[in-house]
Amino acid sequence: SGETTSPVSLIKLTPKLDAGPIIAQEFFKVDVNWTSANYYRYSFNLAQQHLPSWILAYHQQQLPERPQPEKTPTPLARKIKKSDAFIEWRLLEKAIKGENPEVIFPESTLLMLDSTANWSQVVERACRSFQPWPALWTKIPTTKGKKRMQILRCHLEKSNLVLDQVKIAGQQEATWTQVKNVVKNEREK
Repeated sequence: SGETTSPVSLIKLTPKLDAGPIIAQEFFKVDVNWTSANYYRYSFNLAQQHLPSWILAYHQQQLPERPQPEKTPTPLARKIKKSDAFIEWRLLEKAIKGENPEVIFPESTLLMLDSTANWSQVVERACRSFQPWPALWTKIPTTKGKKRMQILRCHLEKSNLVLDQVKIAGQQEATWTQVKNVVKNEREK
């Protein structure tokens, strides 16, 4: 979502999920190029570094518990499904062209346009968020019918989405230029 900082927290377990008091927190800067795997690896390593001293300080009553905010900035999320990472080809093309779609997205989708991001940003962030699983994907039209394609890496150039690394079902990872040319060549045959 474009957040620039995030905390890793030690909380006391309670019967209600993620509702226990906060014992300790360490904030860190979120790198704008991280995938979800990079984020979790960094936060787990940070927690691992602090956990022994946090537990000792808590045991010695040097870390007072504080309640979590009533309005949490991190609401519970539902389990992500493979279908959550699907983007229609025509909407992906809009992001490549730097255009915003005309459609309004339903609340159930994880690919929503917010007031601070353009569509290309939403897609680029989704590509990183869905790495390594389930991977942002679409179905591209070819002369052999629609084929599933994962978008593994992409970046923004101004307001345009640039696809860097993709994988078409049954094929090796490739650059978008290689795939685009193959698809173009298939269409010309």
